[in-house]
Amino acid sequence: MPENWDDFKSSVHPSELRVRRVDPHHPMNFFYGKDFHGNYVFLLRGRIYGEPPKTPKQLAGMDIVLDSWGEGEFELRFRLIDSAQVDIFKALCANLMSATERLKRDQHRIGLETTIRRLARWQELLRSRMAETLTQSQIIGLWGELLFFRDLFLAHLPPHVALSSWRGPFGDEQDFILGSKLIEIKTQLNSSDRKIQISSAEQLDTVSGQIILCHQIIGPAANEDSRGMSLNELVENVTARMGKDTAALDVYCSILIEFGYMKRNEYDVDKWVLNERRYYLVEEEFPAIKASELLSGISDVKYCIKTESISGFLVAEDQFSDSVFGQDLFG
Repeated sequence: MPENWDDFKSSVHPSELRVRRVDPHHPMNFFYGKDFHGNYVFLLRGRIYGEPPKTPKQLAGMDIVLDSWGEGEFELRFRLIDSAQVDIFKALCANLMSATERLKRDQHRIGLETTIRRLARWQELLRSRMAETLTQSQIIGLWGELLFFRDLFLAHLPPHVALSSWRGPFGDEQDFILGSKLIEIKTQLNSSDRKIQISSAEQLDTVSGQIILCHQIIGPAANEDSRGMSLNELVENVTARMGKDTAALDVYCSILIEFGYMKRNEYDVDKWVLNERRYYLVEEEFPAIKASELLSGISDVKYCIKTESISGFLVAEDQFSDSVFGQDLFG
């Protein structure tokens, strides 16, 4: 996302907008700028054929309009009305760009429909994160992904590249995607059975690329253990490591919102440490249910894998790092 939104001057006519393209390399035509009153604006422009989607519902503090005119051209326009919502507005814009960055340049309808679906999801997310705390399972899942992201992706990649690889929050089947490597993260307490829960038949299906399963075991931190971190502390720790990259911080904020996270005192109570992190290469013989092999009519597959049954697929962390971030040692 742009870092110099405030460099724009207000437009000179009430009906005029001053905007420029956010990123010419992005497949969708997103623009940002200001209107006559100095309000931040964010636009998606393109061309679709057939009936346009319904105008999305409004979000608090923002005005959202979908206009269309001849030859199927459209403009989805976001205007920030309440300046107190600027952080959420920027995070939303970053989220919409992240959610559509893997589309092709001619997929304008899919881009528009994806954007509208993200808006509907954000309405629910913003409503629920104000009213509900995360469950322990959700906290552990987010804590585990944050730790993995910090220890591996932020350690090897610039923040904006690392964040663009974090795909699970945007609905992808695997949590991280970098090039042809797909990484699925599973985190559980050390008091749990050593069974890895798989939530879909697509999650370990290698039809989309090589999958590496990372299994993390965490436990409560002893009072004297300085390594222990609460969820709030880990969120702040990752934030600090991004430095002053405001565009990356907007994307990071949007990912946290996707998880339903907002800082609460309750997330300071429990602290955890990483006890074990193992990597498994999902190969042909790996015990997994794959969507590409399911009989017609079977759906919503969930199952567990016993860790003792996959010990033969273990790979060392340096081998994992070389494969994902450097030379490919898996061939």
